[in-house]
Amino acid sequence: MITNLWRHRSLVKALVQREVVGRYRGSFMGILWSFFNPVLMLTVYTFVFSVVFKARW
Repeated sequence: MITNLWRHRSLVKALVQREVVGRYRGSFMGILWSFFNPVLMLTVYTFVFSVVFKARW
């Protein structure tokens, strides 16, 4: 299986690129959103649990 993937790596690259471009086309920040969204959620959760609920480690 690994040898087949390596042999057809240009096809795999093209399919992956098409999937990523198609998934994030028309979105606000594109592929960067998939990185910023978890960071923003972590910030919100940290604020809520540390400031609002006064939770401690």
